[in-house]
Order: sequence, then structure tokens, then C-alpha cells
Amino acid sequence: MRGQAGAIIFRPPHANGALDDGLPDPLAVETNTPFSSASSAATLTLPNGIPIGGCWVTFTVDSDCYIHFGPNSSIVAAAPTVSWPWIAGVEYNRFINEKDAYFRIIRKTADGVLKRVRSEL
Repeated sequence: MRGQAGAIIFRPPHANGALDDGLPDPLAVETNTPFSSASSAATLTLPNGIPIGGCWVTFTVDSDCYIHFGPNSSIVAAAPTVSWPWIAGVEYNRFINEKDAYFRIIRKTADGVLKRVRSEL
């Protein structure tokens, strides 16, 4: 029998706000984060909070970019010199904990959008 983490990976993502039961929806697709030639502001990785011990999050971008994570909103701006490259159209599954509560992102060549959903992969 699968636990919650094992069950989440086989559930479809929900539209943000699809469940209106007053509780945070752990399967909601987070609001897209646009990125351009200037570094994004520090953005919460999971606005509803990261569970104690962390969780898996699936990310995808529609344009090549550079991204990095940090524990608070004072992380440095994203740049090719301090951030990791991500390629458009690839799913990146990352285990996120309190040290990854925020991210900053910048485009590599063209403006794009970052999509993310808690996945427990």
C-alpha cells in the first residue's frame, strides 16, 4: 500500500483553486512565474508551505533559463555565473526542503514561464 507521497505522484495536478474546501490543495499547480532578461524577484517555491522534512516538486520551463534556490528572500539575483541552467521542455524533479524555500530565475535567450507542482516523485 502506498503512503501519501506514493499516491500523490499518480494523481493528476489540479488547477489552482479547483478544490474549494478551505484547505490548501497539495496537488494544485502553482501560479506560473514569468522570467525575462532581468532576474525574477525571490519567489516562494511552494506558497502553501513546504512540509516538514521536504517534498518532491516537478518543474518545467518553456524557455532555456538559469535558476537557483535558497532559504530566504535575500538570495542573490539569478545570473549565468551563479545559477544552474535548465533546458526548455524538460521536467526537473527536485526534492525541496526549507533550504530551498525561494528561487530566482532568469532567461537564457528568450522570455519564458516556469511551471511547478508538488509531485512527490
